[in-house]
Amino acid sequence: LEALRGVPPEERTARFRCVVAVVDATGREHTAEGVAEGVITDAPRGHHGFGYDPLFFYPPLRRTFAELAPEEKARVDHRGRAVRAARRFLTG
Repeated sequence: LEALRGVPPEERTARFRCVVAVVDATGREHTAEGVAEGVITDAPRGHHGFGYDPLFFYPPLRRTFAELAPEEKARVDHRGRAVRAARRFLTG
């Protein structure tokens, strides 16, 4: 955060990315990606989550990931998006 002090929000963009790989019964590999775009805050906000969640501001919900309830975060974060995308390979 010290290195970002004074940097405007439009230059503090961040991206979480998760890729899930699934190998089916025939040995064919499938991949699914989930991405969440955000902005790094000036200071930590919120008490949920872990790691960078208190610093990752998610513009569509106008809160950091740490300010979201776990169920709410799972609907919009990179991991949840990747797993939902991979489900189609798992369910046929």
